[in-house]
Amino acid sequence: MHILDSLETNDAWVTAFSNAQTYIKDVKAKVSVWGLGENKTLSIQLIDNAMKSGKVCHKFSFCNQARSQSDTDAVKMLLSTVKFSLSKLIDIVSTGEYQQDRHDLYTHLGDMRIYRYENRSIRVFSPFNLDALKPLKVLPKKWMVSHAIKLIVNKQYDEFICTSKTTDGYADDAENNYRKGAIKNPLEFASKLIESPDGWRVRQDEEGFLRINCYSFDNNRMKINMNKCSQIDADAA
Repeated sequence: MHILDSLETNDAWVTAFSNAQTYIKDVKAKVSVWGLGENKTLSIQLIDNAMKSGKVCHKFSFCNQARSQSDTDAVKMLLSTVKFSLSKLIDIVSTGEYQQDRHDLYTHLGDMRIYRYENRSIRVFSPFNLDALKPLKVLPKKWMVSHAIKLIVNKQYDEFICTSKTTDGYADDAENNYRKGAIKNPLEFASKLIESPDGWRVRQDEEGFLRINCYSFDNNRMKINMNKCSQIDADAA
């Protein structure tokens, strides 16, 4: 999980563009970059209200409208107009006047079309709002994904491993032993459960292990320890 204190310089943006996702501490935002080579673009997800019930988080996606330059160059041009300051860019897109286009709200900044979306806060993850996920005090009678998230974030376990994970690349799966072994980044696992919970099921088996599985292709096992509780350090994740 990549975290920066701020994103206010060209050098910092170079770092952000080398990662698919970067969380920015000072403005409470997630910057996502996708695409290849000269066709990279970005989105900004505000996460100040993340994981809070009854709230929303705005997301801004950027779409190059200029055929004369690549997507990457268009983003660089946009960033140069705000002197590579993410905080300034957020101020501009947050206060812009948006028009309705079918189901989408959009505005323009130079040659860039900016779409604004609203996401339910309980479906947005933030490494800076982990205090919103209180540790479990007792084991629930009926397990839900939200219970597993709290156990993960508060490290209420002795062991957390992947028992098997399969993809369409069968040869690669076998070569990598079906990704079996300790979960290397529990916080990223928790973010996946929060933002993409469809298909995930949680149950406690006959031996007391907690099974956290997504359909039949992503299978994981946790050895619960309710006597342990120490919130994950997001900066070290």
